[in-house]
Amino acid sequence: MVVGAARLGDTVLEDTPSVEIEGETIATAPGSLVPSTAGHLHSIRREGDGLVRLLVVKTPSPAA
Repeated sequence: MVVGAARLGDTVLEDTPSVEIEGETIATAPGSLVPSTAGHLHSIRREGDGLVRLLVVKTPSPAA
C-alpha cells in the first residue's frame, strides 16, 4: 500500500502507527510507504503497545 504519491520515504515494517503530515492524519499498516518530503512537517505516533519499526530512506533532490 502506498500512502500519497511519493516513491521514497518511511516504510512501515511493524505495527500500525498513525502519521501526521502537514496536519493530515493517515492510518498505516505494515508495508505502507509514507512520504516524507523535505520541508513538510510530519510526525509518527505509536497507537498501541507494540514496537513500531520503520525503514527510512532519504536521498538528495534531483534538482540539488
